[in-house]
Amino acid sequence: MTLDNLLVEHALLAIWATQAGYSGGKNFPALEKQLDKNSVAISKAIGSVYGAAAGKQFLDGKNRWRAHIAYFVNYPVALAKKDTAGQKKAVANLMTYIQVQAAFFAKATGLPKQALVNDLTAHVLQLKGQLDAYAAGNYKQSYTLADGAYNRMSMTGGLPASAIAKQ
Repeated sequence: MTLDNLLVEHALLAIWATQAGYSGGKNFPALEKQLDKNSVAISKAIGSVYGAAAGKQFLDGKNRWRAHIAYFVNYPVALAKKDTAGQKKAVANLMTYIQVQAAFFAKATGLPKQALVNDLTAHVLQLKGQLDAYAAGNYKQSYTLADGAYNRMSMTGGLPASAIAKQ
């Protein structure tokens, strides 16, 4: 599977997982496990181009890929508990992750960091927005935003994927 396809799969799994995390769905552990399998596959795709060390650096560590998954899990749990401090902390952590991940991809691909920051920010805010709408019972808006997040991820994933392919 190509990197952009893996990233699109990530967006879909993240949408399902955040909604299940918010609602306390019994499917949440299975989604979380599948999201991690997807994360490992993405890191292997990165590693196939830049080496195993780069794949590991992408995946693990402070404010890296797996950390951002945890931040997205923390947000719906805090939202369900009406824990505004927890929500703010999760969002702040996601904003830090964006900077770290954009720097990683900018260094690896030569793409401008700010373009990557802008794209990752839009992705994070769409996923957050779909969950906020879901939590408010506005399912039409939630699924409109989910559709946008899914479609946007092909652009978000395509940005580094096309730069990597050119290398």
